[in-house]
Amino acid sequence: VATGLGWMAARISPHGTFGHLAYSQMDALPVVQLAAVGGLWLVGFLVWWGGGALASAIATRATVPARARALATTVLLIGLALGFGFWRLQQDASGPTLRVALLAAGGPGSGNADIDTPQGAALLQRYLAAIDRLAASGRLDVVVGPESPLLVHAHAVGALQAAADRHGARILIGAEDRSEPSRPRNAALVFEPGRAT
Repeated sequence: VATGLGWMAARISPHGTFGHLAYSQMDALPVVQLAAVGGLWLVGFLVWWGGGALASAIATRATVPARARALATTVLLIGLALGFGFWRLQQDASGPTLRVALLAAGGPGSGNADIDTPQGAALLQRYLAAIDRLAASGRLDVVVGPESPLLVHAHAVGALQAAADRHGARILIGAEDRSEPSRPRNAALVFEPGRAT
């Protein structure tokens, strides 16, 4: 039920999955591996399952066999999930690799900045300077920016497209999309090298 409610909330909220329980597990690497199978929904389901099953196992009205079944099922399910996670973490991926760079939001107190204001333009320039520095240090395949410090009024941001073209790197920048003023929402803007947006 909790997983279904979380999914429905994400569908109707302009902020998507913001605040979902699965984000609390970011440091639990074996648990996060479940996202490869079922996204954050499976991660959240496992966390909710554990708490719910524990409550069932200690419920005063439950019979001893019912408590034992709840506990055994929980231990088995969580054991399988963690086993899968540890197994995935041990796998050596053979094949091509990507060099991914992460950008910070621009310092404490930068907050959200409209790209059409001096503050937003300065934040965009900091991003561009950071991308140029990272590219100068060697091969750069993907650049990922923070979730939504930039406020944009159109998906096409010429300076970011030019940076993607210049460095041959895909750039993913989070933004608060205000292209429809009556419906602001979080967006991920992707700039592919050689492809005008």
